[in-house]
Amino acid sequence: IYQMARLLEVAEGVAAREISIPIEADPGLALALLQAARGELPLVACLPLQLVRLPWLAGLAGAGASALHLEAPRGQIESTPGRLVGPGCLPLVMDALQVAMESNLPVIAGSGVFTVEDGDGLLKAGALAVAVDTALWR
Repeated sequence: IYQMARLLEVAEGVAAREISIPIEADPGLALALLQAARGELPLVACLPLQLVRLPWLAGLAGAGASALHLEAPRGQIESTPGRLVGPGCLPLVMDALQVAMESNLPVIAGSGVFTVEDGDGLLKAGALAVAVDTALWR
């Protein structure tokens, strides 16, 4: 991670870095990942919705996070890992947004956004930006 972060610091057209925090990460791993990726560019910590209620969320800024990106919930059915996607995720991300805003970091909200109204609702609720993914692949 450290080497990748250094390469991105000098790459043309890169304005920020985003690092995904694994769902199974404990506080030590999450903070170590962020610290390894620190540099001059803004660093966005990407979290599945399930992680926003963990007590170590407040420590992400101290570890170098400039913002949070809330993404689709992760899970597993039998031995197949995946993500929950679809319009039904919007209430989940709206709830997670309210919790994540307590970290005092800017929040990029994603998951469950399928209409302009969905995105507007997240922005009005306090998100700095809205990430659209699955809806673009339709």
